[in-house]
Amino acid sequence: MTKLIPIILLLFVVTLLQMSFLPGLMPFGIVPNLAFVIYFCVIFFEDPSRYQDGLMVTIAAGFFLDVFFSPMFGVAIGSLLAIYALVKVSYHFLNDQQGPLLFFSFVILFVIGIVAYSAAIEYATGSPIIGNSAALLVTVAYNLLAACLGFYGYQISIRRSQRTKQLKLL
Repeated sequence: MTKLIPIILLLFVVTLLQMSFLPGLMPFGIVPNLAFVIYFCVIFFEDPSRYQDGLMVTIAAGFFLDVFFSPMFGVAIGSLLAIYALVKVSYHFLNDQQGPLLFFSFVILFVIGIVAYSAAIEYATGSPIIGNSAALLVTVAYNLLAACLGFYGYQISIRRSQRTKQLKLL
């Protein structure tokens, strides 16, 4: 629970930056969905025994995305809950995999998640689902780049937190 409050505050700040400041800096105004990236990294690396934190992060991220980006309230929360269920079901089959296979499964699940989220938002707006494939490709590429950085950043922070400060004699 102590890590939950800073994550929710980070989601709020990132969503505000994404809404106000970042579109002017990025080419063509396409901004990586940093709130989705943070949300996905948190639920992917979540301890399976602490699923309540993941559900709280899912609801908070969905709330912020609904308030700032979604045309209809509840679309982002619903799609993020479905993505959360997909990640948890697939985690059941992954069973503590390490190395390149973990990264590969992260990338595959992230791409499926961001495309599903984009399709849900486009469906809510009434626009054709995945209508502009070039814009979708650029959006997925930007988000995937940010997610890969988040993946490795999260890996580094996990290693630092698991490091013991005891002297090893043997």
